[in-house]
Amino acid sequence: MSLDHIPGLGKAGFVTSDSRRAFTLCLKWLPPLVASLTLSTGCASTIYKSGRFHGVLKSGSNRSEIRAVLGEPVESGQDRDFGTSAYDDFVVRGPVCDPSRAAGASIGAGMTFGLSEFIALPQALWWCLTDRECKRVRVHYSMDWRYKLHFVEAAERTSAFTCEVPHVEQGVPADRGQPFRSE
Repeated sequence: MSLDHIPGLGKAGFVTSDSRRAFTLCLKWLPPLVASLTLSTGCASTIYKSGRFHGVLKSGSNRSEIRAVLGEPVESGQDRDFGTSAYDDFVVRGPVCDPSRAAGASIGAGMTFGLSEFIALPQALWWCLTDRECKRVRVHYSMDWRYKLHFVEAAERTSAFTCEVPHVEQGVPADRGQPFRSE
């Protein structure tokens, strides 16, 4: 039985010079390609993680530190979705650090060996430069009032929260709700 009909194989199944040339060419270009894809992976994720308030919305921050930076919450309470944990809701403008988006960009980059960065990086840059909408940020705390996790949600989905600054008359206390914090 002859193996001559299989491209790249000569008599008795030995590799011919044409297939060696193609293999050598692949070995020549594969390492720089893998290195460039590996080095470019994670840029979009880093942009999403470095949004506003990334210095305080992290493990180890306590409730008073978070409130000092984000302002007074528009709502506080107990939530049973993630165990029993206290939460504060804040209304802010601009791109807030979003671990969900960062995780999505990282997973996409890992699954495509970095190729998704060609799409995710321009999206992250656009998000960072143009996102000036109101958002509701729900911060969950552990039992000792330390940061546990947070969620970022568009204000359209939460009609109870507004980004309007309440009108304050002279001599009248401003207890009609909390304005957004724009820093």
